[in-house]
Amino acid sequence: MTSADIDSALAACTAGIEAELPLLRRIHELSTLQYDSSARNDIDGVCRTGNAREELLAQVLAIEVRTRPARELLAANAALAASRPGHDALSDLRQSAAGQIAEILAVGERTKELLRTAQAARE
Repeated sequence: MTSADIDSALAACTAGIEAELPLLRRIHELSTLQYDSSARNDIDGVCRTGNAREELLAQVLAIEVRTRPARELLAANAALAASRPGHDALSDLRQSAAGQIAEILAVGERTKELLRTAQAARE
Protein backbone atom coordinates (compact mmCIF):
# COMPACT_ATOMS: atom_id res chain seq x y z
CA MET A 1 0.00 0.00 0.00
CA THR A 2 1.41 3.38 -0.97
CA SER A 3 0.93 6.76 0.61
CA ALA A 4 -0.75 7.86 -2.61
CA ASP A 5 -3.32 5.06 -2.23
CA ILE A 6 -4.03 6.15 1.33
CA ASP A 7 -4.26 9.81 0.30
CA SER A 8 -6.71 8.90 -2.43
CA ALA A 9 -8.83 6.91 0.02
CA LEU A 10 -8.76 9.79 2.52
CA ALA A 11 -9.91 12.16 -0.20
CA ALA A 12 -12.70 9.81 -1.26
CA CYS A 13 -13.94 9.39 2.32
CA THR A 14 -13.73 13.11 2.98
CA ALA A 15 -15.72 13.90 -0.17
CA GLY A 16 -18.27 11.26 0.77
CA ILE A 17 -18.88 12.63 4.25
CA GLU A 18 -18.94 16.19 2.96
CA ALA A 19 -21.70 15.09 0.58
CA GLU A 20 -23.56 13.25 3.35
CA LEU A 21 -23.56 16.03 5.94
CA PRO A 22 -26.10 18.30 4.20
CA LEU A 23 -28.28 15.25 3.55
CA LEU A 24 -28.08 14.28 7.21
CA ARG A 25 -28.97 17.83 8.28
CA ARG A 26 -32.02 17.72 6.02
CA ILE A 27 -32.98 14.29 7.33
CA HIS A 28 -32.79 15.73 10.86
CA GLU A 29 -35.05 18.62 9.83
CA LEU A 30 -37.51 16.19 8.29
CA SER A 31 -37.39 14.00 11.40
CA THR A 32 -38.38 17.00 13.49
CA LEU A 33 -41.19 17.83 11.07
CA GLN A 34 -42.33 14.22 11.20
CA TYR A 35 -42.40 14.37 14.99
CA ASP A 36 -44.43 17.60 14.85
CA SER A 37 -46.83 16.02 12.35
CA SER A 38 -47.21 13.03 14.64
CA ALA A 39 -47.97 15.29 17.59
CA ARG A 40 -50.74 16.95 15.56
CA ASN A 41 -52.10 13.59 14.32
CA ASP A 42 -51.32 14.78 10.79
CA ILE A 43 -50.95 11.40 9.10
CA ASP A 44 -50.45 12.98 5.66
CA GLY A 45 -47.59 15.06 7.08
CA VAL A 46 -46.06 11.98 8.68
CA CYS A 47 -46.23 10.15 5.35
CA ARG A 48 -44.85 13.09 3.34
CA THR A 49 -41.90 13.63 5.62
CA GLY A 50 -41.30 9.90 5.87
CA ASN A 51 -41.17 9.58 2.09
CA ALA A 52 -38.80 12.55 1.80
CA ARG A 53 -36.56 11.07 4.50
CA GLU A 54 -36.53 7.75 2.69
CA GLU A 55 -35.34 9.41 -0.52
CA LEU A 56 -32.53 11.20 1.31
CA LEU A 57 -31.53 8.04 3.15
CA ALA A 58 -31.23 6.29 -0.21
CA GLN A 59 -28.81 9.01 -1.31
CA VAL A 60 -26.76 8.60 1.86
CA LEU A 61 -26.68 4.84 1.34
CA ALA A 62 -25.49 5.29 -2.24
CA ILE A 63 -22.61 7.43 -0.99
CA GLU A 64 -21.77 4.81 1.64
CA VAL A 65 -21.70 2.09 -1.00
CA ARG A 66 -19.43 4.17 -3.26
CA THR A 67 -16.98 4.98 -0.47
CA ARG A 68 -16.90 1.53 1.12
CA PRO A 69 -13.71 0.39 -0.67
CA ALA A 70 -11.91 3.55 0.49
CA ARG A 71 -13.13 3.07 4.07
CA GLU A 72 -12.01 -0.56 4.04
CA LEU A 73 -8.59 0.42 2.71
CA LEU A 74 -8.18 3.02 5.47
CA ALA A 75 -9.30 0.54 8.12
CA ALA A 76 -6.84 -2.07 6.87
CA ASN A 77 -4.04 0.50 6.91
CA ALA A 78 -5.03 2.53 9.94
CA ALA A 79 -1.52 3.32 11.17
CA LEU A 80 -0.40 4.67 7.81
CA ALA A 81 -3.69 6.52 7.32
CA ALA A 82 -3.35 8.19 10.74
CA SER A 83 0.00 9.62 9.72
CA ARG A 84 -1.25 11.21 6.50
CA PRO A 85 -2.45 14.77 5.99
CA GLY A 86 -6.21 14.94 5.97
CA HIS A 87 -6.72 12.16 8.49
CA ASP A 88 -7.58 14.52 11.36
CA ALA A 89 -9.98 16.50 9.20
CA LEU A 90 -11.69 13.27 8.17
CA SER A 91 -11.98 12.24 11.82
CA ASP A 92 -13.65 15.57 12.60
CA LEU A 93 -16.10 15.08 9.73
CA ARG A 94 -16.88 11.58 10.96
CA GLN A 95 -17.66 12.96 14.41
CA SER A 96 -19.97 15.57 12.88
CA ALA A 97 -21.78 12.88 10.91
CA ALA A 98 -22.06 10.67 13.98
CA GLY A 99 -23.57 13.58 15.91
CA GLN A 100 -26.13 14.20 13.19
CA ILE A 101 -27.04 10.52 13.11
CA ALA A 102 -27.44 10.44 16.91
CA GLU A 103 -29.80 13.42 16.74
CA ILE A 104 -31.82 11.81 13.95
CA LEU A 105 -32.14 8.60 15.94
CA ALA A 106 -33.19 10.48 19.08
CA VAL A 107 -35.97 12.30 17.23
CA GLY A 108 -37.02 9.01 15.66
CA GLU A 109 -37.30 7.39 19.08
CA ARG A 110 -39.42 10.28 20.36
CA THR A 111 -41.65 9.99 17.29
CA LYS A 112 -42.11 6.25 17.79
CA GLU A 113 -43.01 6.77 21.43
CA LEU A 114 -45.52 9.46 20.49
CA LEU A 115 -47.10 7.15 17.92
CA ARG A 116 -47.23 4.25 20.42
CA THR A 117 -48.94 6.51 22.94
CA ALA A 118 -51.45 7.69 20.36
CA GLN A 119 -52.16 4.12 19.28
CA ALA A 120 -52.70 3.02 22.88
CA ALA A 121 -55.11 5.89 23.44
CA ARG A 122 -57.16 4.77 20.41
CA GLU A 123 -57.43 1.19 21.68
